[in-house]
Amino acid sequence: MQTLLVNIPADKDRILLSALDKRLHLKSRLLTEEEIEDIGLLNAMEEGKKSGKATENEIMEILNKWK
Repeated sequence: MQTLLVNIPADKDRILLSALDKRLHLKSRLLTEEEIEDIGLLNAMEEGKKSGKATENEIMEILNKWK
């Protein structure tokens, strides 16, 4: 199974994409702000594991990308 995460800024676009999901029999759900932050933190931790360190600015940049 593959996952696609899409940031939809406009409600009308969200409604359209949701209708398309139903028509194509795809599973979809909205993420809470807390879940989005958790994803950002996980990405920052994974990046820190690869490089050996992550600065506070790098972590904040990753978190801000998800808002």
